[in-house]
Order: sequence, then C-alpha cells, then structure tokens
Amino acid sequence: MSSVIRSLRSVIGNLHSRSLLIGSLLIGCLVLSLAFLPVTAGAACSQPKVFVMPTSLHSETLSPDQAAALNDAFSIGLRNANPNVQVTSHQDVGNLLEFERQRLLLGDETYGGNVRELVGEKVNAEYISTLEVGEVGSVYVVTASLIDVDLGILVKKTYVEVSAVDELPDAVATVVGPLGDLSSLISSHEKKYPV
Repeated sequence: MSSVIRSLRSVIGNLHSRSLLIGSLLIGCLVLSLAFLPVTAGAACSQPKVFVMPTSLHSETLSPDQAAALNDAFSIGLRNANPNVQVTSHQDVGNLLEFERQRLLLGDETYGGNVRELVGEKVNAEYISTLEVGEVGSVYVVTASLIDVDLGILVKKTYVEVSAVDELPDAVATVVGPLGDLSSLISSHEKKYPV
C-alpha cells in the first residue's frame, strides 16, 4: 500500500512539475506577446503627414529670401507645436536632395535605394499647410491654412495683421498657435469627412 502511495505521489509530483512548466511557458508567451503589442499598435496608427508649401508672397517690399526665412520659422513652429505630426517643408526636401547629391559626388554609393523613394516618402502628405504674406497699404497680413489634399477642403485658416516688416517673424509664430493641435484637428476632420 505504501508503495502505491509513493508511486501516486511520484506521478502527482511529475504532473505538478509538468503543469508548472507548461504554465510558466504559457505565462512567458503571454508576457512576450504583451511586450510587443504596443509596437504593433503604434505601427498601425501612423502619424498624420503635413507638407508645408513655399510661402506665397504678395508684397512689393519683401524679398524671396525673407519669404523663405518666414517659411522656415513657420515649419519649425508647426513641428515644435505638434510632435505627433510629421511636418515636412519644401526646404527639407531640398536639403535631402542636396545631401544625396553631395554624397554621390563624393563617391559614396552605399545607399541602395532610390532617392525619389526617399523624397516620395517624405512628401506623401495627406494635408498641406500654406503660409501667405500680403501687403495691403501699410499693413502686412499673414495667413496660415491647413488643407485636406484628398478632399480639397480647407480644414482651418487663421490670420494676423502687423504694421511693420520686423513684426513678421512674431506674426508667423502667432498664426501657428490658432491652428492648434494638428493631430486632434486632423482626427476630428477625418471623423467628420471619412474617406
């Protein structure tokens, strides 16, 4: 009888250790799958892409260089205010192309891909943002817009007026604020107009 009890205890002990092993393996697999879940979920939800168009200049007193500087300030302001949105300007694309040109001139052919694919990936935006600077008499009007490219819909537009050229950089910073959180703005727009 005691040998039967010992055998039973041995079988139960083996089953217990096997079930602990199987349970531990199942828990380990569950923990690993949960560890990779945020990466998968984050990859499925991509950042909205906004392309900043070159500044549209309607003024006799401003130069193209000043327009480019205002455009840089605008795109930097949008990036800083919206870290969850991929903001790309024409200046970024120009810098990328120049970098690739210089790299190829130096004989570095390590990149096996197509430069056009890199640029296309950068510019493939669902939204564009425009900055316009106009002069009406002695007043400068700075206007910023967010436009849905696919639907051709103006999502939001804001403007500010200033009376001197040296106030334009502050005016550009001011028009970025009312555009608000672009990620939320785009999300609510896409709920209103699903594609």
